[in-house]
Amino acid sequence: MRKVVIAPTARSSLDSVLNKRIRGLIDRDIYRLAINPVAESRQLCGPLKGLRITWLEGDWCSIIFKIVEKEVQIVSIKLDSAKEKKQQDFLELARTLFRQSLI
Repeated sequence: MRKVVIAPTARSSLDSVLNKRIRGLIDRDIYRLAINPVAESRQLCGPLKGLRITWLEGDWCSIIFKIVEKEVQIVSIKLDSAKEKKQQDFLELARTLFRQSLI
């Protein structure tokens, strides 16, 4: 099992979840990442190369993280509706993470 480190921006997203059931689903997914992050995720490419992403069932929450030795570093937790993802969304995320020195 790997150690999970949550970045401040991801922590603020997580703290904004007031519904205990939804918070439990997110916590469960983070626990699954600590056990086997590669099997539970996909690699990102382009400006987000080196990061991985996983979605909760239904695509309403995405968790972007990187694996560093024995750690899973969560850089972003995005709560969203199950709408179709666009290329522009990922580019905006890359800019935000770069500005915050997370990539």
